[in-house]
Amino acid sequence: MKLNKSKIKVLSISVLTMLVVSLFSSQFMVRAEDDEPNATTITTDKAGEVTILDIDTSENTEVVYLDPIVAEEPITAIGGEGLTQEVFRIIEKSGTQTGILRPNKPMSLTMNVYSSSIGGNVLSYISGSIAYNGVFPFYKHENKRYLITIAGLEGWVDEANFDAYSMDEVANETVTAVNHYQVNSDGNLIHYIAQTHTGQNPGYSPINNGPAPTYLKKGIKYYSNDGHYFYSKIASMNLDYSMGQREGAINAGSPYYNYYQFLSYRAPSQITAANLDAYATNKKGYTERPVVGQTLKANQSQLFNLGNSFIDNAKRYGLNPLLTYGIAINESAWGRSNIAIKYNNLFGHAAYDSYPEGANGYPSVENSIHYHNQRFMNWLYLDPTNFAYYGGFVGDKQAGMNVKYASDPFWGEKAAQFYYELDRAYNNVDYNKQTLAVSNYENVPVYREKDSKSKVAYKLNRKDLSVLIMSIEEGEMHNNSKIWYKIASDPVLEDDRTLMDVKPGNAHREAYYDMNKHYFYVHSSDLTIISNGKGIGQMPEGEVKPQGKKGDLNNDGLINISDMMVIRRHILNIKPLTGFDLIDADLNNDGQLNISDMMVIRRHILGIKPID
Repeated sequence: MKLNKSKIKVLSISVLTMLVVSLFSSQFMVRAEDDEPNATTITTDKAGEVTILDIDTSENTEVVYLDPIVAEEPITAIGGEGLTQEVFRIIEKSGTQTGILRPNKPMSLTMNVYSSSIGGNVLSYISGSIAYNGVFPFYKHENKRYLITIAGLEGWVDEANFDAYSMDEVANETVTAVNHYQVNSDGNLIHYIAQTHTGQNPGYSPINNGPAPTYLKKGIKYYSNDGHYFYSKIASMNLDYSMGQREGAINAGSPYYNYYQFLSYRAPSQITAANLDAYATNKKGYTERPVVGQTLKANQSQLFNLGNSFIDNAKRYGLNPLLTYGIAINESAWGRSNIAIKYNNLFGHAAYDSYPEGANGYPSVENSIHYHNQRFMNWLYLDPTNFAYYGGFVGDKQAGMNVKYASDPFWGEKAAQFYYELDRAYNNVDYNKQTLAVSNYENVPVYREKDSKSKVAYKLNRKDLSVLIMSIEEGEMHNNSKIWYKIASDPVLEDDRTLMDVKPGNAHREAYYDMNKHYFYVHSSDLTIISNGKGIGQMPEGEVKPQGKKGDLNNDGLINISDMMVIRRHILNIKPLTGFDLIDADLNNDGQLNISDMMVIRRHILGIKPID
């Protein structure tokens, strides 16, 4: 029996009221790849054991691993993982509403992702090949298009570009491989991209997302098409997606964000030029650069001895050198691809999927690095007036550089993976240091001042667009709150903090980026903080501390009149609160600090209404 979408919704609700539900607790621009995907191949047997192939065992040097990400313990939602298998068996019988897709086109072709099943705007584009996209679910089929979510982006794709399989074929193991996540023995979250859909030992291409959240456990396969919410069953994910919700996710209400993938390109790095060169030589074994026309040797790379070029250009143009280094590694196969050697092009500039050999050529690899920072970053991907702007971070297909830079939907993840690899080799000096936030909706206004009546400098044009928070300040009352976030501007600014215009002779391209002057404001109601790092700018060292007891504003372990005095001194401007202390002191959550917050503490002290 085939059920339409509306019937599926009714069924899922009615079944919940009739069946006994098993609940399980859980612990807390534009370019083409010029070579085959630069990734290790992995196979699994039917028992789920993972075998890694083609690993260079000479690189087993000691690295520092991070502790798992600690997040609020998510509660398993009824209607998701708690549903019995029988419920999902019925839901899965809904015909073509849900299933699995395998791309069937070559790497040289790309396909559009549309906003509608008929016509619609082009939201982004993805590769036509399984090598990049893997094998993934769809959850609606109409007008010869499938509705999918891939790398965070929801949209419609033409059915002619895919081979489709039913969920029954997954159940009977006709389809044995689907994109998924697992926590490895080091506690890192690995994203496995399926390189085939069938077979007893299907191959996977892995991407290391860094420390796994504590609610994800070793030995369990998890599914996520947006990279933020995780499921232990494909069917439960499809059901949630088809209903436009994430309530059945293991971490419902607590989305995961890969730190390096969503790190602003304006964030500084503590990694040095010497660190980069030492890693390329000591870890990777590169001791010289290749020569065009000669056989490539194991010790040769175009990345050899380039540390100063990466660091100096980053400082000059206000960019993060490790993000640039990660992109270069991914695009040039560690500086060993044909395009990197033949054209001195480390970044795949203009190497389109349909004609990679048309890539930009540079007189030197140093010139390639300079051009990437000066032109492609500051005046393309970080310029809100440019067609390629979807946020100044590598990101995914929903937001970030990945929207327009690459057809590989996991390009941003891969660049972030190499940042993590470098950072953990040097004691994680960059990890989780910055305070990051993402936009809550499309076209969030970025204001010149902390006042909604001030000039709108530009807009954050996608949901989940990440920004770097410099400080948290009080400003105009807006949406019932005085809390504003001072953010690092993505674009380069003039001295008067207006967007710098294109100048005759391209003189503007050499403009410096000054973080002390290049900033704007976004109201707190328009952003969600995803990383409580130590921050930069006006945020003092240690600003973000482990969350203590609510109401204990002076962090002495008690709630008493001393905490009332903290608010009083702020009100009288004797010792104004800033940053997260300002948010913590807003005890009645009305967006402002006044005597009402002092009364919250008073009622607690008197036992009238204890603070939760």
